[in-house]
Amino acid sequence: MLRKKAKGFTLIEIIVALGIIGIIGVSLLTVFTMGIQVIALARDRSDAAYTAQSQVEADLNTVNAVPSTVTITMPDATTISASGTVMPAQSATVNGKEVSIDYFKPGK
Repeated sequence: MLRKKAKGFTLIEIIVALGIIGIIGVSLLTVFTMGIQVIALARDRSDAAYTAQSQVEADLNTVNAVPSTVTITMPDATTISASGTVMPAQSATVNGKEVSIDYFKPGK
């Protein structure tokens, strides 16, 4: 007597398919985790830059430093001089990281 072939998946086929889906899932999870870490780092840098820029702009509006001259010497011995005010270092702490900026405000 001939038997009818059963339709459907065997247990081994289901286990292999679940294993493949699991490997793909872990790979995608790793990619998403790395993306979230990169986004968080970019956010921290952006916050630090914004805070530092705000402090620099506030200081530029209230200058009380001594005027001086800054001279820059290029590799080909060309020199550039500018009169203005050297501002002291300003620092800000954003998300536990300190950012410090020295800057020069040209004279009027």
